[in-house]
Amino acid sequence: MGYKFYKLLYLLPLIILIQIFLVIGATLLVSSINVYFRDIKHLLNIFMVIWFFATPIIYDIGIVPGKFRYLMIINPMTVFTILYRNIFYYVNFPAQLGY
Repeated sequence: MGYKFYKLLYLLPLIILIQIFLVIGATLLVSSINVYFRDIKHLLNIFMVIWFFATPIIYDIGIVPGKFRYLMIINPMTVFTILYRNIFYYVNFPAQLGY
């Protein structure tokens, strides 16, 4: 009874650290743009909704048609979603991150 501790969980702090750096960089970029353009917060709300659905969180990347696959390639959060899914759901080493 209980949870079996997998060796892959040692990768989790590294993945979280890299994701934190990405989020901090994006936050600094948007906040510096917001100083000059005050309406960026309204555009950011729309962008975040689109970004949520462009990230394969609630669906697998394999079901995306080929003509929309470029959205997955340019999305930096797709890599983290694949890494988290491989570690927690499939319990295998994320050997290949190529799309």
